[in-house]
Amino acid sequence: MNERITDFLDDVCSHIKYKKIHHEIRAELTEHILEAAEDIGVEQAVLQMGNSFEIGENLNQQHKPKTEWSIIGLIAAITAIGGIAMYASSHHQGYSFLNFSRYLILDGIGILAMLGIYFFDYTKLKKFSLPIYCMAMIMIGMSLITGDEVNGRSFLSIAGINLSSEYAVVLFVIAFAGFVEKYHGQGFYAIIKLGLWGIFSFIAMITVSNTSGMVVLAITYSVLVLVAVVRNDFGGSKKSQSISLFSFGIASLFCVFSITPNQQVISDSWFAVSQWFGGMNTVVSGREFLSSMPAMTTDYVLINIILIFGWAVGITLLATITLFIIRIFITSKRIKNDYGFYLSLSAGMALSAQFTINILLNFNLIPLTGMSMPFVSYGGTGYIVNMVLVGTILAVWRRNNLLPKTQRQGQQWRQIYKA
Repeated sequence: MNERITDFLDDVCSHIKYKKIHHEIRAELTEHILEAAEDIGVEQAVLQMGNSFEIGENLNQQHKPKTEWSIIGLIAAITAIGGIAMYASSHHQGYSFLNFSRYLILDGIGILAMLGIYFFDYTKLKKFSLPIYCMAMIMIGMSLITGDEVNGRSFLSIAGINLSSEYAVVLFVIAFAGFVEKYHGQGFYAIIKLGLWGIFSFIAMITVSNTSGMVVLAITYSVLVLVAVVRNDFGGSKKSQSISLFSFGIASLFCVFSITPNQQVISDSWFAVSQWFGGMNTVVSGREFLSSMPAMTTDYVLINIILIFGWAVGITLLATITLFIIRIFITSKRIKNDYGFYLSLSAGMALSAQFTINILLNFNLIPLTGMSMPFVSYGGTGYIVNMVLVGTILAVWRRNNLLPKTQRQGQQWRQIYKA
């Protein structure tokens, strides 16, 4: 390559801190210079590009990894409320006794998992969609063969540690996002293929008695495919695809409600005696909340928080969750990379579905599904898995400006390089 061009590229790249984009920038700049050099020569073509310092600084800003601090702040607030509730609950050795030290350790592991995913190049996952899906199937199979059964659910036992099948949810949604992006332009056949992947994962979740996980997958899959149809990513007839999707959704709902136990806790009586600020008396009409309320640190944690801290804290938690859900969808909508968009959307939907179902459950609006509230309920695998989902959204947003050449708009680079 011409020495003048090399010196110019070196100078530009010296101002760009994100080194992984250097190769892409050098290739793009070289293409523009050589194209102009055919008419005016290399020296004039380089001068026409503009000041290397200004170009480098501009590109450094354009390609600086981004952090979605609002999502991090909202998650921190939700986790803080959950932590305070778990600390308060840990002082009662009743039905829902918990180990607060264990809770803190799991929180730390979850944060480390989120950070690990945040700094990971998510684009590498795309080509491993099928292996990731198969991994989930294999792990579920191992839990059935060699795992332990706790409260009717099969747990995967690794080095004496039992892992609930929530790990399969994150693996399935990551794989499914890759399948949706992979089947671009395949029309009606894309719907059929995605439906089959969905059905097989539903069967797997049923075998380990994880109905709640199946519900989350059904909602997430349906939304991803619906969005792809609306965007016309599959091509072909939108009408036939919409009919197929609608049929798949109805069948999924039928399966969910047919296998979901119709057991509900009467929450109205507890809400009726709750105060706006502060806790209620632990004994109401001869019934003690801490001993008579099932799953108060998991499925019915919202009732627990309202009873212990008052409606003001409960409403604050619900408002924070609502803002979090809105924020993750706003962030997903702004993703420029197709695969990143579907991956972020799938993670956001999996989290939103859990929050929504648990809230409806606490207000007796749906049958019991064994759904805990993310980041608030006491749990192990579920908390870590949900932190991985948050890390996935943050990882995609972090690289939102680091697009391959094929996904840039034609004039974008010329505008950036203009001195």
